[in-house]
Amino acid sequence: MATELSDWDIYLEGDPAGMLEEIPRLVASFRPLAAFWEPLSTEAGYMVVLDGPTKVDIFALGATRRIQPPWVLRADTLASIDGHFWDWTLWLGGKALRGQRQLVSDELAKMHEFLLAPLGVASAPASLDEAVASYLRARAQAIDALGRELERHAFGGEERLVLLHERRAGLREDALKVRHRERLQLHANRKTPL
Repeated sequence: MATELSDWDIYLEGDPAGMLEEIPRLVASFRPLAAFWEPLSTEAGYMVVLDGPTKVDIFALGATRRIQPPWVLRADTLASIDGHFWDWTLWLGGKALRGQRQLVSDELAKMHEFLLAPLGVASAPASLDEAVASYLRARAQAIDALGRELERHAFGGEERLVLLHERRAGLREDALKVRHRERLQLHANRKTPL
């Protein structure tokens, strides 16, 4: 069942090594908000967030990558951490809307270990709302500590990415809320721009 936050999965066949080189180059022409190789899978998946936001995962069939260690907070990794967090949050939002509570809980624990703990978040969040609130606090502290500005993404400001109101989702604990009473218009059935 597709939801307003469902992502698009694209599977490509071809020379695995060539696809690993070519996919990022092709995606860059669409000026994504975030784009990176999935660090937590050996399956080569290129995670892309386009304006909307729309999440697209591009899989290079037959290509593999090494699983990466947890993020290390540095001035040169902060923007990548930010893109990864919002990509993960969009993906989890779709799972929450489908009622996949156990998956969301398991992924929030993984998100804590891999992304939130390196930013100084003490414990795994119990909900997506808590993950976003914890991340925004930790990110603000990181920006201050690193003395670096973080370019605002065209997500409409990350603070507003916190997406759907819990009444709409019907999931009290796991729903994403709209900050500043603004709502993004997401279209799960629109065709992918890729």
